[in-house]
Amino acid sequence: LLTAEDADSRRDAAAWAERLFSRTWEVVRCALYMNRCVFNDSSTFPVGLRHAFWLAEEKNSLSDWDPSAAAALAPTEENVRRILAEKHEAVAILDDIAPALLDPPPGLAAAALADLRVRFDIFRRYVRGFRAVGSGCILARYLTEAPERSGPFRSEAAALFAAEQAELLALAAEFEAFAAATDHRYPVYVLLGAERLRTLHADLARAVDGCGAP
Repeated sequence: LLTAEDADSRRDAAAWAERLFSRTWEVVRCALYMNRCVFNDSSTFPVGLRHAFWLAEEKNSLSDWDPSAAAALAPTEENVRRILAEKHEAVAILDDIAPALLDPPPGLAAAALADLRVRFDIFRRYVRGFRAVGSGCILARYLTEAPERSGPFRSEAAALFAAEQAELLALAAEFEAFAAATDHRYPVYVLLGAERLRTLHADLARAVDGCGAP
């Protein structure tokens, strides 16, 4: 990976790698989990509202060993805002990390840098997908389950939900085009599942329309 093996080159590369990788777990935590609860299906996007919350609250229930998590995904305004902020934080952290890829250490091999840039591009697409998935799901849960049927936040939530629904379709189209234009290993395209996003979009629409929301 390095074109030079002297102590200074190794030290510079190590510091750069720490800058690049030290916060990647935070990104995964904010994207693939929801308020500490597992919110993914074997690292893939959930395909429906009930499916998503079944994964988080039954199959992978955090409250089974941490009773304080019993209301972690409750559809309250405070909780919805917390979860929306968490999803946006995942992308924000990646945006903060990204400049490191434009400022590599001098001893890093060009091939290694190119490979890392490709991998981080895929990772960012994946995280953006989960940001939209998580946001859309918690907003749909609020619109379908919260007891209040009117009010400022309900109107805000309905507008945010419409925006996330549009984002799910836009990402599905983006991921489909990405698959057509690239030749990565098959798991990349499983994780960037355009059809899963479209299926989730349709299910969320049915759920919210079916309850007369907003």
